[in-house]
Amino acid sequence: MKKFMLKLIFWLIIFCIIGLAGYQNLSFFMNKYAFSINYYFGAYSFPAVYTGLYCAGFFMVGFVLASIFSIGFKFRTGRIIKQLKNDISLHERSISALRNGGPKPAASPDTGQIASES
Repeated sequence: MKKFMLKLIFWLIIFCIIGLAGYQNLSFFMNKYAFSINYYFGAYSFPAVYTGLYCAGFFMVGFVLASIFSIGFKFRTGRIIKQLKNDISLHERSISALRNGGPKPAASPDTGQIASES
């Protein structure tokens, strides 16, 4: 419970700081700005929109891109964890076989080495 309260207080402080920064710069965020792009072959001017909407839009795009990349990382690490658990079970079986004085352990399917050699 104490850890939860510390996290709650931490996030409340962070949100208060962000809210204070937004409140102090309210005039900047409420100004309208027409964003324009000049290409080599032409130009385009976006309609005038509040600067705060531009900031919120860029924040959301960054959040979505970061989420997409983190999902790929989670799948990759999950696959690695599964492989490492299989290696652990293989090594545990070879250790128990060696302790019991049984036959030598079988070769590892992915490396071809005897498990006790690695």
